[in-house]
Parts: sequence; C-alpha cells; structure tokens
Amino acid sequence: MESYSQGLQKESFPTDKEIFQWIEELCQFPHRRTGSAEGRMAADYVKRQFEEIGLEQVAIEAAPSAVFEASDCSLTVRGMDIPCFMLNGTLHPEEFGEFEAGRPCQDTEIIYLGEGREVDFADVDVRGKIVLCDCPWFETDEDTYRISWCETEGILYDPDRKKREKLKKYDSYSPNSWPYNYIMAQKKGAVGFVGVLNNYFGDGINWSEDYSEIALSQGCESFSIPGLWIGTDAFQKLAPLLKDRQAPASMTMRTVYKKGFAQNVSGTLQGLTDEVILVHSHYDAVFTGAVQDASGMSEVFALAKYFAGLPIEQRRKTLVFAGFDGHYTDYAGHKSFIASHLAKGNKIILDCVIEHIGKEVGIGADHSPVVRDVPEIRLIYTTDVEDRVKMVSDAVRRNHIKRSVILPVSPYEDSGKAYEFHQDEVISDAYYSHINGIPVISMLSPQMYLFHPMDTPEMVPKEELRPIGIMFAELIHETL
Repeated sequence: MESYSQGLQKESFPTDKEIFQWIEELCQFPHRRTGSAEGRMAADYVKRQFEEIGLEQVAIEAAPSAVFEASDCSLTVRGMDIPCFMLNGTLHPEEFGEFEAGRPCQDTEIIYLGEGREVDFADVDVRGKIVLCDCPWFETDEDTYRISWCETEGILYDPDRKKREKLKKYDSYSPNSWPYNYIMAQKKGAVGFVGVLNNYFGDGINWSEDYSEIALSQGCESFSIPGLWIGTDAFQKLAPLLKDRQAPASMTMRTVYKKGFAQNVSGTLQGLTDEVILVHSHYDAVFTGAVQDASGMSEVFALAKYFAGLPIEQRRKTLVFAGFDGHYTDYAGHKSFIASHLAKGNKIILDCVIEHIGKEVGIGADHSPVVRDVPEIRLIYTTDVEDRVKMVSDAVRRNHIKRSVILPVSPYEDSGKAYEFHQDEVISDAYYSHINGIPVISMLSPQMYLFHPMDTPEMVPKEELRPIGIMFAELIHETL
C-alpha cells in the first residue's frame, strides 16, 4: 500500500454538500470585517463548529489589531458626480485617528498624468492638486505564474487546457504603476489621488488589501493622502470633462483607524508527539466573502472533522486547526498566532493553508465579468525541502486537481531590507509561517473578484470541494 493512503478513509471525508453548507452558513453575514460585530459573530460561529467537530482546547484568542472604516467617499469634476470607491490603506497620516480629506481637496484641480510614471510627473507641478492616473495590471495566464512567480519554474498540471477558450484576465495583486504613482503624487505635494482601474470590472469596486507597507521602501512612512478608485464606466464620464488634462474638482473621504482586536479561532487534536501540523485559512471578509475565504474555512472544517474521526494511534503528530482574522488590515492575527506558538516552543513542522476555491472569471469587452463554470488557476506554494514538491505534485495528479501550478519556494532568508515585492515570495496566508522558517503547502487562486461584492456562494464550484479536501488529507497523512 502506498504511503499516502495508509490510514486514509475517503468514505469518511465530508461530502461536497456538507462542505458547501459551511460556506453558506459563513456567508449569512453581510461581511466579516475585523473589529466589527459581524466579525465577532463569525468568530463565534467558527468556534462552535470546532467544538461540534470535537476539537480540544478550542478558543478565541484576541490579538491587538488596527480596525479600519471608510465612508463619505465622493468625487466631483466640473460639478458632475463621478462614481468612486475608497482606496484601502490611504488617508492614513498617523497610526490611529479619524481623518478627513478636508479643505485642501475642495475646489481644487484634478490633473491626469497617464500611468503616472516618473516621466509623466516630470516638469509637472501637482502641489495642491488631485492626481488622476491609469492603474493597469499585467495580463496573465497559467504560464505567467509558472514561469514568473518563483525563481524555480513551477510545475503545471492542466490536462484540459486545450479544451478551454482563453479568457482575458489580469493579475490584480502585483504592483505595476500602482502604488508607485500614488507614492510619487504624495511625495510631490498632491492632496489626493484617483486611480483608474483600467483592466477591471467597469464599476471599479475594489476593496483591496492594504499595500501601504510598500511606501517604506519608497521613502514614505504611510499612504497619507486620500485615494479613490474609479472604474472604466466612471472614467468614460470623466474623460470628456478634462481640458488639457485638467479640470476643477473636489473629493471627499473619511477614514477611521482605531485600536481593536483580530479574533483568531483554533482547536487541537492531540497526537502521539508534540510536533504540530497547522491547518488554517482566514474567515474575515469585507463583503460576503464566499470564495475569499469561506471556501478555505470550509476545507479546514472538513479536514478537522475527518481527522477527529481517527484514533489517536493514527495521529503521530498533533494537529492544530485555525481560522485567522485581520487579512484586510495589518495581518495582526496571523503574526500573533505564529509568534505565540513559536514563543511557547511549539514546533510547527508544516502549515497547510487553503484559500479561494472559486470559478474562473475574465473581463469582457465592455468590462463586465465573464464567468466560467470551471475552477480558476490554482497556485500551490510548496517549500522545496524533503521531496515535498514531488509529494504535492503527485497528490495533485492523483486527485485530478486541474489548473494547478505548483510553485517551489526556497526556505526564507531575511535580507534585512525594507519590504519590497520580489520573486520567490509566498503571497498567501502562509506568508508569516514562511518567513518564520515553517515549511508550507499553501493553495490559493488569483480570482479578480475576491475584493468585489460578486464573491457569493454561486461563485464556488461545489464539485471541487471534496477532491481538494481529500488531497490535503493525503498530504497531511504523508506528514503524520
């Protein structure tokens, strides 16, 4: 009998229907934002599920975290209202406080500087003005991720590739002109920034993660001026109002950055040794968050239920299952959880992270989403130690997890420099495990709608849920 199947009882693994029910139940909240009442109710829900499954030492652990709120965003150009959406992480001049765009952003000028590259800013005085820039993203596909995202070329498993018509898709997570155009506008004295989401859905609703840490590498303490996103629909209204690239304009924005708590939830299945295999996702969400990341949490529940049904003799290692909070603010929950376990001397030998089980979406000619009933590209970061890359590659093929790009990453080495995006980085919820020397197997997908209200249960391919769970169960069995 092959090692991956020793002790594995597939018939005992939860069904697609049961896993999907967890997704629907987590999506009963309009959002699950860190520090909100809804976020706390979601944490209580995760705790109840862990207790019903039979985990031990189930607890909610609070970690000091920034809590972010934004409201009253508006943009008017020549008296015309332009639909807009707040740019997360901006209007943040101090660590905590309530901030408003204020008088400098009223009755001023908006100036369009193309993509806002250095040459676009040359000899242009933007002091006291609102800077408007295109923020295109890179077009992407399976080969882009396989070749470009790690120093070692990835391994692609996609037997049905030739049968699918290629959609136009963009990498909405990697820096391009944004955020450097914003940083340049701020450094040159602009009072506000408006980014045009050129390769995105026409409505421009994009509650992205907070990327302001990139400011440090560019000589800025924070993203201090207000920022707004507009989509292509709004830009079509705005463009005719610009004369010689400029027009009278006003913008409003209000932000609150306050002290609060991220609520991590965890439970344990004690093994024969104290070596720990961590299995986690995050449960917080800025909108309904079915794919990001009720889908990942549902797999954590499924794996917890499966392994809770095994006798302790089949668990040489201790299993810890967790749902993290703080994904959209400062990742305080993630940092705190890993740091506290390491401080206690707990030896985490592997972190299995599952995120974003969702359908593929591309961009249509009219900037509307094009939805396909096939799974999106899957990226599986795998620390390149102890034949783990081969183990993951074999499990992907064995379970027919199509459209998978296995990305081998080297163990982390600290350069001591300020953070800057680079190749061979684990861009997932496993980031803080990786930089603390913990080997990872981390699966996620780069859907363009993860920060958009269209991320609802209808975007989850139900038939993918059980095979992915079983694949991770096999990988955990191999490590047990």
